[in-house]
Amino acid sequence: MKIVEVGTGHGQVPADALLVHDAHHPDPSTAFAISRLTDSGYLNQSPIGIFRQVERPTYDDQARAQVTTARGGDQETADARAQRLAALIGAGDTPEERAVLAAVDGARTVREVVAHARMGTFEVSKILFQLLTSRLLRR
Repeated sequence: MKIVEVGTGHGQVPADALLVHDAHHPDPSTAFAISRLTDSGYLNQSPIGIFRQVERPTYDDQARAQVTTARGGDQETADARAQRLAALIGAGDTPEERAVLAAVDGARTVREVVAHARMGTFEVSKILFQLLTSRLLRR
């Protein structure tokens, strides 16, 4: 890394030979390479500044958008919204967890959830406990 004079004359570097860094570029490769530049570990010359600044949605914004999508509009019934939300939350879980989550509607008792999920009381209770402790359900 060195300071150069840009131009086409003797001792000058043509503009097309320079690397121009764009901190807003979506590809992080150049930012990563610049962050590793030092003068053989002496740290007398080291790049300092913002190497990467990309606008992207945050996790909580994306999670809120997913829940809003799963809830659907006012036109849907409460049961349809609950099923869509259960499908979203249950993505990647076991079929048993999805069945229990689909059976929970906010009005059913645990006994009714057991009957609706067509599973044993212990298994349903265990899944409900896991959902409660992970805050996917509340009392």
